[in-house]
Amino acid sequence: RNRDLLEYKGWLLMMDNQIKESLKIYLDLEKHEDHSGYIDYQIGRRYYKDLEHEAKESRDHFLKALEKGYDHGGDFYVGMCELYMNHPDEAERAFMTLKEKEPDSVDPYERLISVYQMKNDLNKAQEYADKLLEVSKYENLNYYIENVQILCMRNEFEKAVKLLEEAEKKFDRPVKRRIFDA
Repeated sequence: RNRDLLEYKGWLLMMDNQIKESLKIYLDLEKHEDHSGYIDYQIGRRYYKDLEHEAKESRDHFLKALEKGYDHGGDFYVGMCELYMNHPDEAERAFMTLKEKEPDSVDPYERLISVYQMKNDLNKAQEYADKLLEVSKYENLNYYIENVQILCMRNEFEKAVKLLEEAEKKFDRPVKRRIFDA
């Protein structure tokens, strides 16, 4: 009962943006050998708030949560940590696992595009940009953003401009600034 109250307090502190205090509570709860994967997940989320300094700690706790069967977006967070640490192969594995678990979600496809851009495999990035459009229930602006960026990286500026024009017609508003800001 006391541990449940501490978990709740840690969660409340996080909601109040008191991340260090929240982390301290969850680290104390982690000391119990029988702690749940939820505790590891919450620790990973706290470290995730400071990826610049804590990406490895965050990833490791999300992996522990997954090992214990607590899968609340863990593969997504593991992949994001790996991307941040410039480990594209590990990020790819995490996002592929996420894609298997959530085949209708756009998240793995968007992230795999980033992975392949990081690996400079623009054909693969293009493939996943196309799959992103297939997976999404509606044609979203992210499809255009990702494709224009890939085309520009390939120096295929004429195709990029045509795609921009198509996006502006489809969304009935200017999108060039949004795409180039991304």
